[in-house]
Amino acid sequence: MRYFARSGGLQGFDELVQELGGDPGALLREAGLPATLCSNPDLYVHYPALAQLLTLAAHRCAAPDFGVRLGLRQGLEVLGPLASFLCLQPSIGEAMQLLIRHMDFHAHGVQLTRRLEGDEVVLRLGFAFEAEVDCDQLGALSVLQLLQGLQQVQAVPLPPEGVTLRLPVDETLLRRKAGLQGSLVTGAPFNSLRFPAALLARPVAMSPALRERLTRQWQAEYEAGGLAPQVSRVITTLLPTGECSLAQVAAMIGLHPRTLQQRLKHEQKPYGQLLREARHALACEYLARTDMGITTLALNLGYDDVAAFSRAFHTWAGQSPSEWRQARRPR
Repeated sequence: MRYFARSGGLQGFDELVQELGGDPGALLREAGLPATLCSNPDLYVHYPALAQLLTLAAHRCAAPDFGVRLGLRQGLEVLGPLASFLCLQPSIGEAMQLLIRHMDFHAHGVQLTRRLEGDEVVLRLGFAFEAEVDCDQLGALSVLQLLQGLQQVQAVPLPPEGVTLRLPVDETLLRRKAGLQGSLVTGAPFNSLRFPAALLARPVAMSPALRERLTRQWQAEYEAGGLAPQVSRVITTLLPTGECSLAQVAAMIGLHPRTLQQRLKHEQKPYGQLLREARHALACEYLARTDMGITTLALNLGYDDVAAFSRAFHTWAGQSPSEWRQARRPR
């Protein structure tokens, strides 16, 4: 699987399709995706298949603006635990840079860039597989997700100066639905958002209710199993960011680092063990299912160099990463 994305990006898909009179399970199967995909936000699936699913849903549900409608129902929640970490950053610019740096590991194939143009910042979004499948609905969904998320982390949202979408939709309707007041172009050559550059210096500010909702979203399904599964999920989220220290993990969980260590020791799952297990699991996942380079993978897993990663992997699997990957390739 060359390009992949987290299934959490489909949050609200089932409900929207049903409201439009469609069958979400049938659409998923027709797109070659499991009918239960929307019930597990942490699955990694073929990214082009998600683009095809959205195009198919727009056609079957007679909703040319399907990607816009779905995006307006979403926000930071689609990022799972990563959303909580982004909200710990001091400024929107730093949170945005972290998201851009992190995105390729969890949504491999998306191309999100940030560029200063005079007194404006331009966020441009595309996909590495645009030449292979129709990505207009996916692009609209992604732009609206980004816009909604940026509004959620501001006490008083700074409106965009301009929005462009490749998807050709009714601009008047889109303005009304999304509350847009600046420049708007649909059927454009690219997807983008344009804001005053002052946005980058704004502090991350979110309501206590949203912060609680984000935290509860990723904690709830793990609480019955104790603290260790929650810590494992946070480690898995933070490893690619390069910020996976004990202190950062503890901040995500909402515990003092010493208290976190003591509780994990009581559960007989020390922090170091959970870190090794998460690295091993992620390494196997990406070696088996993607073409990500060994060096890139090693750095994303927090190793100083590929040699250190190779030694650790050989300890786990009895083979080098390259040998392990080759042995699992179809012959």
